[in-house]
Amino acid sequence: MQPVIQEETTGCGIASVANILGKSYPEMKQIANKMGIYATDKSLWSDTNYVRRMLSEFSVNTSEEEHPFSTWDNLPDLALLAIKHCNGLIKQDTS
Repeated sequence: MQPVIQEETTGCGIASVANILGKSYPEMKQIANKMGIYATDKSLWSDTNYVRRMLSEFSVNTSEEEHPFSTWDNLPDLALLAIKHCNGLIKQDTS
């Protein structure tokens, strides 16, 4: 598996799909743009449907809805987890 470099600050969805499909970021960006999906579109920042649309173009089946994370053991074989980026230091419990 080759690493995918997210080339736009807000291109995490495009980068995630590129990773799943084994494509580069520029390849996936071009496909996404042809589908009317742009990383700079702020309406996509909290919407996961566009990731499902891109995956569907390549016959990757996804769940119709989001499922909250409960435990690592309950994750399916392939899961895309959304995490919130933190610009600060994370204090690690060393006790």
